[in-house]
Amino acid sequence: MKHITKFDNEKMVVTEKTITLYDNIIEVLVDSGMEAHVESIQYEADMYVVKNKGITDFETLLAQAKETYISELATDVRKRRNTLLDKADIIVNKADDSGNTEMIAKARAYRQSLRDIPEQDGFPENVVWPVL
Repeated sequence: MKHITKFDNEKMVVTEKTITLYDNIIEVLVDSGMEAHVESIQYEADMYVVKNKGITDFETLLAQAKETYISELATDVRKRRNTLLDKADIIVNKADDSGNTEMIAKARAYRQSLRDIPEQDGFPENVVWPVL
């Protein structure tokens, strides 16, 4: 969700190079924190920016934008997971070297949990990161 201070009921803003799409728009009352307790209305919305390729159908553009967002997010999550897997391999090797069977089992379970991240429900938006 992105905070938007002004919203004029446009779900799509087109410029020469990009199209910005807003979905799931909600009003939010914001307290200024001042003694007078002045409230202002802001908006929260899912915001997607896509390259302007001449398509003007909102639903088509929104579907493409969401697909791109999910794909890019999945790539980012996998990169983080792979970094943690590299570290987990070292932890497993050290545990193996120590001969501590309890630590070996925990380290291997942690590594397997990292490998299973793409199979989680809600991947890639709602990932539960395992801890050792």
